[in-house]
Amino acid sequence: DPRNPEPHYQLGVAKERKGDLEGALKAYGAAIGLKLDYVKAYANRSAILGRLGKLKEAIADCDAAIALDPYNNAFLVNRGIFHNRAGDREKSYRDWDEVLKRDPGHAKVYYLRAVLDHTPRGEHRQALANLDRVLQLQPDNSGALQARASTRHALKDYRGEIEDLTTLIGRFPGH
Repeated sequence: DPRNPEPHYQLGVAKERKGDLEGALKAYGAAIGLKLDYVKAYANRSAILGRLGKLKEAIADCDAAIALDPYNNAFLVNRGIFHNRAGDREKSYRDWDEVLKRDPGHAKVYYLRAVLDHTPRGEHRQALANLDRVLQLQPDNSGALQARASTRHALKDYRGEIEDLTTLIGRFPGH
């Protein structure tokens, strides 16, 4: 049934898995055209648009998903990422602060602030504080350990860097 949005959505998922991002965008668009409140299709399409650097369109799809499901933190987190990549730090912080207001233990937001926002700007102390918070919430987060080691290196805290790398190797052999 070509009027059923679900097969179009599933086709988008399949095309995305195969690396056909343009085909996936078209399929998700068809699903949305048939069902204007198809939250999953907006979410998936926004992720692809973000990967392709089409940030305004990705933000618009996040806006649509948020309007349909305002309490889903994932959409706010992603919109914050897209705002940050578009150079709008204020809007990214607005989104991420809203997530932390709802869920103070949302480790991903602290990680994103450190890695996507503070580190590229050379704000290593702020990055380190955010990474410390991630590791309080998720002690076995290998990405945060690795990022903290790099941040400590940038701060010339070589002893701390060695501690983090030793911990990383101990917890995740072969990492």
